[in-house]
Amino acid sequence: MTAITALTENVLLIDKADAGMADPSIIVDGQSYSYFRGTGRIIYLRKSPSELTREDLQAINKEADRRENAKNIAVKETISSSLHRFFNHQSFRMFELGCGRFPLITYFPAGNQPDYYGIDKDPSHVHALHRMNLRASDWSDLQFADKPDDKSTVAVSIYALHFMVNNKLARRLDRLTADDGFFVGNFYLCPAEQKDCAERERLKSILDRHNMTYFVIDDPASNANEYWIIASQQNAEQAGAYARTLKAAIAVQTPHR
Repeated sequence: MTAITALTENVLLIDKADAGMADPSIIVDGQSYSYFRGTGRIIYLRKSPSELTREDLQAINKEADRRENAKNIAVKETISSSLHRFFNHQSFRMFELGCGRFPLITYFPAGNQPDYYGIDKDPSHVHALHRMNLRASDWSDLQFADKPDDKSTVAVSIYALHFMVNNKLARRLDRLTADDGFFVGNFYLCPAEQKDCAERERLKSILDRHNMTYFVIDDPASNANEYWIIASQQNAEQAGAYARTLKAAIAVQTPHR
């Protein structure tokens, strides 16, 4: 008998040994759940990623916090190396959206790290970064007063953009990067998203309504991943230049299917 653990009403967990090849969808107590992701243990969702509650995200985070998997590491190596190359030893600010317990700053060379600030809805993640002597908060406590005027700003997100597809996203990115900067992150394509592209189309519609520029780069190492660079119109040239740097970095990464 398959062992099913309900992490929340919207999130189910099944051991991979029980899930077998991982059915794209399952019915439990009359509710339909779609395969989301998982390695040793499979996560199924009742709602789309961007519709999940704070409780749902915390449950998924707790499962992901067991260890940082190879796919996360590969994406972080790609983005950190491309940013390091693009800024060419120049200092820049970095806000990491959905920073989790494994912040991107740890992937930069010692002595050449950005001015870092982590943002996460989960208080346990914020406290974890504080224990690492890193600045972090949720959105409500975000501090801008100490931003130097002479640095570009990059907002980044690793395996979290698919949770943030809502009308707040464009306003938040504009707030972080409007003066001089851009956003870069990866968009995880769960099986349902690969089939109907609903969340990606919704994201494009939101960005178009806010007159924002975006570049989408396929990940040749994984058909379940793509990279997004987003910027205001005034920063489109800088974002385009970074997109070319990122594309070059992606081409030399180890496959992580």
